Amino acid sequence: GKQAWKERCGADECIWLWSDVDMSFRGQPEVCDMLVRIVRVVPDLMVSVRDVVRRGPREAMVDTEWSGTQAEPFLPIFPCRQFARWRVLVRVAFEYYGKVIRVESAIEPPPQGPPFEPSNLAALAQGALMLAATPSGSRLLQAGIAAADREALGGFLAHLRGHVWEIAASPHGNHVLQRYIAIAPIEFASFVAQELRGQAVSAATHVTRSRILERLLEHCGQDVTAPLAEELLEHIAFLAQDPFGNFVAQRMIEHGRPELRHNAAAALAPHAAALARHKRGNNVVRTALTHCALEDQRRLAAAVAAAPGGLKALGKHIVGCYVVRQMRFAKLV
Repeated sequence: GKQAWKERCGADECIWLWSDVDMSFRGQPEVCDMLVRIVRVVPDLMVSVRDVVRRGPREAMVDTEWSGTQAEPFLPIFPCRQFARWRVLVRVAFEYYGKVIRVESAIEPPPQGPPFEPSNLAALAQGALMLAATPSGSRLLQAGIAAADREALGGFLAHLRGHVWEIAASPHGNHVLQRYIAIAPIEFASFVAQELRGQAVSAATHVTRSRILERLLEHCGQDVTAPLAEELLEHIAFLAQDPFGNFVAQRMIEHGRPELRHNAAAALAPHAAALARHKRGNNVVRTALTHCALEDQRRLAAAVAAAPGGLKALGKHIVGCYVVRQMRFAKLV
């Protein structure tokens, strides 16, 4: 109980962390109140210890199982009014006199074999925004998405919708969106493309948001990505030189329909000679020389060859030589 924790367990400066959802309780009063509230909101809570492993004189790893039905929202790992069971690894650190100074709790995903229960997936969907903001929470959420059926994927959709821009900028959350786009049906994942409309160029030049565009272009088809592709096409020469935008431009050419590839080649042609010598732009030119129609490849090759010094000079350039190699491989010269 609360009094027992105060007297025998917790030091005055103890800390309890729920690392998956970035919840922290600092100091004995906060930790005690947290424990009391958990017991109140999960009245049928059961915590069983599976194993204890000592990690030195002042640290232990406790393998536990938590189960119960949460009556009102508090711990995101429990869905409201639905029984759930989780394996929770608890790292406990002790002070010199044996009292607890730090507790760090993290959910352990189901091992290979037993799948997530529906209540687990409901809890993950409910706490998706908090989970996506942490390293361990993001990994747990990705595992849940990978194991989810169509109905459960719809539950994730309801909680991710409206938050794409912020999640895509997260170093951890962007992986959740990438996994969702790759796994969910196109009609579910299309909301991501909808929320990026009007901001495609800005997203393409962002370190993590650009990855979301890449996955959309790879998995969702042009029926979903056409508005984004139109925005990107207007700035493709600029994107070709950007550290992140060049990858988006490459995915657009690789996975676009013939009409989009033709338009991309036409937009690149006036800049092809300069891009062929650019450390990032040359990759986009080579992608176009690989995936565009033969007529468009010839137009790009002619634009590249028309540069001062011609192909002889380009062949000696530190990155331009790769463009010349691709042209020869495609028998364009």
